[in-house]
Amino acid sequence: MYYSKTFIPTLKDVKADYDSTIKLLNKAGMFRGRGIREGVFLPLGCKIINKLKELIENSLRNNGFERICVGDCPYYIDFIANEIKSYKDLPQNFYDIDGKGNFRILMFTGDRDKHRDELLKGICDVLTGISLEYTFLEAEGAVFVEKQKGNKKIVECGCGCTGYDSVITLSEQKDNEEEPAEKKKVKTPQITTIKALSHFLQIAPPKTLKTLIFVGEKEEGKTEPFLVLLRGDRSLNENRLKKALPQYCSIRIADEATVQKVTSAPLGFAGPVDPKMDVKIYADLEVKTMKNMVTGANEEDYHYINVNLGRDIDVDEFMFLRNVEQGEKCIKCGKPINIKQGVFLAETDETTGVLQYTDEKGNIKTGRVISIEVNTLLLLEQIIKQYSTSKHVVNLPRELSPYDVEIIMIKPKDAKHIEAERFLRSSLEKRKYEVLTDDRDISPGSKFNDADLLGIPVKIVIGPRSLKANRGEIRYEDDKVLELEIEKIPDKIKDIVTTKA
Repeated sequence: MYYSKTFIPTLKDVKADYDSTIKLLNKAGMFRGRGIREGVFLPLGCKIINKLKELIENSLRNNGFERICVGDCPYYIDFIANEIKSYKDLPQNFYDIDGKGNFRILMFTGDRDKHRDELLKGICDVLTGISLEYTFLEAEGAVFVEKQKGNKKIVECGCGCTGYDSVITLSEQKDNEEEPAEKKKVKTPQITTIKALSHFLQIAPPKTLKTLIFVGEKEEGKTEPFLVLLRGDRSLNENRLKKALPQYCSIRIADEATVQKVTSAPLGFAGPVDPKMDVKIYADLEVKTMKNMVTGANEEDYHYINVNLGRDIDVDEFMFLRNVEQGEKCIKCGKPINIKQGVFLAETDETTGVLQYTDEKGNIKTGRVISIEVNTLLLLEQIIKQYSTSKHVVNLPRELSPYDVEIIMIKPKDAKHIEAERFLRSSLEKRKYEVLTDDRDISPGSKFNDADLLGIPVKIVIGPRSLKANRGEIRYEDDKVLELEIEKIPDKIKDIVTTKA
């Protein structure tokens, strides 16, 4: 491809207050817009996206996945599940690419624990192949990368424990020697949050007890509400909750009607003292040592003070359910825990109830459909962020570079330059390299600046000085320069660029 025949509108600078990755893409003429989902990828950017999709697709095929085309059909899982009759048909692995280029990866299986991690292997192989730094969270079935404004958090500590805040257990709190006081009901008009309650009663948030109401669904379709108790200033880790209650195939937060049914109180005043339904009560380990707590009185505009376990609340089971916080100590090694913020590039989800098959003995069994959504643009953003250490150059792994080699012609109208370029282009393309030639009639400085922006791994410079001796320059790995006879350059490129199949 010739520079003059394609569309690469590079910029000297991007003044807008964009993310650093978006600035680089705009400057390199690969993209225009404010955010990865709020703009347009130009031809050069599209080449990179297509190469990334090809990498993912090849990895999935190598791991035994076949492509299906779903389109807008909402029942595709049911259609496939209806064709699976026996354990001999399992597992079945598929993938689809939607209209935005994102991957939907599916596994129909009768053995979740055996096959779930296989589903992520295709994605992990791609990330490992391009040396992208990521964390595989085995307990959650997810792939995590750090991002400053990410919507996910994981924790890690010195003994090597890593997880989405669900695999590290903290030691229990010390016993509270406070004497139980008399329980009282106090009026708290329109006080529905922990912060407002603490301020109104002039107490610290750790003295409050948070009551969350959930609905659990069992395999046979039966649903039942239950309560979860946490210290008022803590937040629930839903991953922990799901793992602690395997009897439920799905768990959801209760709606307002269910809260009213369980407690006879509106949102903000629910509590675990004398619920109106016979429900299970699960509490975080930290609650076990709390005394004289403040909690909802199951009556609008009222709370109880001095509530205590045993006397006022009967907890069915204590579990480690809360999110941990920065600096808390790991129970295994005693070292402070570090919390990382980022995003999930891939995360498994499960669908139950749609897949039924017969086992070896002819019994009807219920299988699972495990799925992963991979956002291609989010993945590309993370790749560029990790590789582009400079604020001025888009660096990419060679597998994703839009071109393998760029030929820079200092004098594009000179006959000897044209002859040398044609020889090099022809020789390199025969070796399956993708070549971009900068044939624009502009200053050498502008050409070199643009070449640096694009981040193409190898550059060949055809200039008047070296061409007098029938030689050209190879520039690679940022600072390496090699001058060779024109005829020897294509063979030397073999040692520098990975040959494409």
